[in-house]
Amino acid sequence: MRQNLEAGVNLQTYTTVRKVEKGPGSTWIVKSDRGDIKCSQVVHATNGYSAAIEPSLRGVIRPTPHMCNKVVPPACFSGSKALRNSYGVLMPDGALFSINPRCTADGNVLFGGSNPGQHQLDALVEREPQRCVDDSLTDMRSVTKAVKDFAESDFEGWSDAVMGPGQGYDYSWSGIIGRVCIPF
Repeated sequence: MRQNLEAGVNLQTYTTVRKVEKGPGSTWIVKSDRGDIKCSQVVHATNGYSAAIEPSLRGVIRPTPHMCNKVVPPACFSGSKALRNSYGVLMPDGALFSINPRCTADGNVLFGGSNPGQHQLDALVEREPQRCVDDSLTDMRSVTKAVKDFAESDFEGWSDAVMGPGQGYDYSWSGIIGRVCIPF
């Protein structure tokens, strides 16, 4: 990227793309809040809002809130015993836990995925469809409880550990993912 910038490429971040249109010949016109960009290739690297830019994805990818929990693990999971890799754990009931230790030295672990507590959030969105793009949800207790139950049952020593000051299930929040809705 540095070489591209030195060559005069204009890198723009936080630029909302509103539309992508076919241009003359083999070009595309990317319409953004900062003006139009003419190019020969477009790579869509979006999320749950993909269909807003690429209409062919309507009904295929749909925005869906998903919860994430920040957990400060007990001392028995710190230092040399800290989780070092990211994991995906598929449960027998089809639930998925994504486990992502932060790459900083703080030892925090982010638990996400479609854990058993996600069903309550899905039911909320079903009752209130306008919330499918709501990334301001916090403290979804069913999701946090599922993370707690999972950690205590599947991480040896976690359930016996006494949580010290600042340790435990710090907070949860929602983000928007793109859920694929293609029947298999």
